[in-house]
Amino acid sequence: MAGSIGAATEPRENQCALDALYVKLFGTDSAPSASSAPRTASTLHLSDEAIIRRAEAATNGAKFAALYSGDTGDYDGDESRADQALCSMLSFWTQDPAQIERIFSCSALGQREKWQRRADYRQRTISKALERTEVYAARSTTNPNGQTPNGQYDHQTNDADDTDASDDAPQPRSGDEQGEGEDRAPRRSQATILVELAEETTAEFFHTPQGEMYATIPVGTHRETLLLRGKAFRLWLMSRYWERFTATPNTQALQDAIGRLSGKALFEGLERQVWVRLAVHDDRLYLDLGDAEWQVVEIQRGRWKTITAAAAPVRFRRPRTLLPLPIPDPEGSLDDLDALLSITDANDLLRVKGWVIGVFQMEGGRAILEFNGEQGSAKTTTARLFRRIMDPSTADLRAAPRDERDLMIAAANGLIVGVDNLSDMKDWLSDALCRLSTGGGIGGRELYSDLEEITLDAQRPCLLTAINPANSKGDRLSRTISVTLPVIKPQDRRTEAELWSAFAKAHPRLLGGVLNAVATALERRHEVSLPRKPRLADIVEWVEAASPALGWESGVFAATFEAGQCISDALAVESLPIGPAVMALMENNSDWKGTATELLDKLSPLVGDRVTRDPDWPKRANRLSNQLNRLAPNLRTLGIEVTFDRGGSRGTRTITLSKNQDVWDRQHRQSPSDDDDLPPNQAFEEVPTDGQSSEDRQAEPDSSSVEPHQHGASDDADDADDQLQAHSATVLVESDGAKWEEGEIE
Repeated sequence: MAGSIGAATEPRENQCALDALYVKLFGTDSAPSASSAPRTASTLHLSDEAIIRRAEAATNGAKFAALYSGDTGDYDGDESRADQALCSMLSFWTQDPAQIERIFSCSALGQREKWQRRADYRQRTISKALERTEVYAARSTTNPNGQTPNGQYDHQTNDADDTDASDDAPQPRSGDEQGEGEDRAPRRSQATILVELAEETTAEFFHTPQGEMYATIPVGTHRETLLLRGKAFRLWLMSRYWERFTATPNTQALQDAIGRLSGKALFEGLERQVWVRLAVHDDRLYLDLGDAEWQVVEIQRGRWKTITAAAAPVRFRRPRTLLPLPIPDPEGSLDDLDALLSITDANDLLRVKGWVIGVFQMEGGRAILEFNGEQGSAKTTTARLFRRIMDPSTADLRAAPRDERDLMIAAANGLIVGVDNLSDMKDWLSDALCRLSTGGGIGGRELYSDLEEITLDAQRPCLLTAINPANSKGDRLSRTISVTLPVIKPQDRRTEAELWSAFAKAHPRLLGGVLNAVATALERRHEVSLPRKPRLADIVEWVEAASPALGWESGVFAATFEAGQCISDALAVESLPIGPAVMALMENNSDWKGTATELLDKLSPLVGDRVTRDPDWPKRANRLSNQLNRLAPNLRTLGIEVTFDRGGSRGTRTITLSKNQDVWDRQHRQSPSDDDDLPPNQAFEEVPTDGQSSEDRQAEPDSSSVEPHQHGASDDADDADDQLQAHSATVLVESDGAKWEEGEIE
């Protein structure tokens, strides 16, 4: 009798029911005698290995595993009872005596002399197990092979039931030696099994300070950190289930299991920070190479080495857009960058290389690198190249963000934020980039929520491209290294395929050169102190500390960086018509004091009617005060101090303009080639990197017929590189598992 309506299952033995039916139809006199027909086996035929896997995953899987390994502690050392219990468990999954004997013989209990030599004992124990133990039968639409039409076992695909084969664990009848009078254990859900499969690995569940739940899981020979609510973790959990049951769990079970594991991570796990590409820990830096082996570069004072992510004390996550970096070359140099660029100005080259090193600084603000230039100057390609040196991504540069949420997503999924073709930068975006540069929070409302807000409090270096400077607000310009790229002549232009092929060859050396410089900066960063600290002083000091590894003289980068900031300040002052008017007023005055109304009356005649009709010209005193307050930092750099004060019995607000004559003279020098002997970081003019005067450099003959666009630097710059004063920085490099090897950077 099958007893299963609509199921293709083999009839089971039920002689008593047949006898009762016979008596009802034919009377008791002709009732047949009971037969002792052999017990019918289940239609589901499993391999030895599959039976062991399923028995281990069952409700009493721990007991099965203990018996299989030879542990008889639950039976007070009674080996015969233990033998009977293990055979009973096996008989649930298979009714083939030969298969039961074969599996048992492979166990630790089966290695005993009694089992090996006494065939009568083996036969008696197996027969007793087959007589008393319930059997496993696949439910509903199974075929004779125990599979559904899609090739999966029925217990794995019944979504409404949310149960599986592990629920149907072998349970003894009353009187078995395995547990006399013991009630059958409750059936387990797929979600429970998924949680157990995750917990039986060496996975580490934890949460971040922001409340995100993560797991660091074993994958092959390495470990990966995955967001619990992300697709990658779901796939890993499904793969664990597939390996055990050769089937997939249903969607609701996956969701429930991940919910339980998230609770474990939040309430039982440690709080840890999760990083993207670059991490800071205990005066060391860690760079995620993003490769399939999950390798990480550990950078410490004067040395760096490649290690596995599992050996690092930090945890990295990998957004889908993240691309791998090459294995860095310890003999590399950042000077290989020159041949890939169209930048011909030596000072611009110095500044952009400094920006690259500044990406790795330990603390302080990050600089914004902006490439300007007309069409055909390779702005986008140049910006992509700089990002790919240390943070390649499938989204190297993005379109201008629509709101702070878009900007936050870009910042959360990369080390560098790249924005392409900013024809017009709104004030909110300029302010948000400033906060991103210095570490202020940006955020937005969480999806599907009117109240919850998600924020990102992080520092990110930014890359921008624009035909003209994207925004002239002084606070953003003060954080920006702006480079105007020359137009590339048609005969000097290279195809993208040629450029990226050359970059791929140079990339290991470029990255190795960067790491050498960063290791040197870590070693020397507490030794560098500038006599006068400019804005973004942390970047300047960090790059100055790295100067020996880059072959730069002390103070050269600081002077070049400050000169660039002065240009930015001048642009900021010129962005509002009130700025040049104040400069004109102070041209022949050492100070001025009065109210905002008086100052407006004083400035208007200096600029004429055309300027006063400009929409940006302040028509009221309060607007003049607002514009002066905005330009005050930039005017200060150019030698004009602006102070606001309230005095008198009425508390009238007064404005004081005072000239710092030393700064004014330095920043308004008529010729950048004056021979004044100023300290390296106090000169306004663009400082040659080789220590030569401008006249000496102009007198040098052109010694090469190669166009500078082909090599990315002028011939003068090449000569300057050859004549740099020798600086050597010893950087120790170690491969994973190898000793430190010494390399010298000159």
